[in-house]
Amino acid sequence: MVELDWMLERYLDRLAKEPENSQPLSQLANLLAEEDDNLWDWLSGRVVPPQRFQDIVQRIRRR
Repeated sequence: MVELDWMLERYLDRLAKEPENSQPLSQLANLLAEEDDNLWDWLSGRVVPPQRFQDIVQRIRRR
């Protein structure tokens, strides 16, 4: 899904410019293991993500 790729690419570009922090990377790895349809629903705001992903989804959506 192009829109999903674009959104995640922007997040990764900005994350790379931040001071080193492994927490977002491990959370991102767990998030990316989910189905694309779920990711799109969560990142687009159509569906509230599970609690374990709410922080990373909010960070991605803010960027």
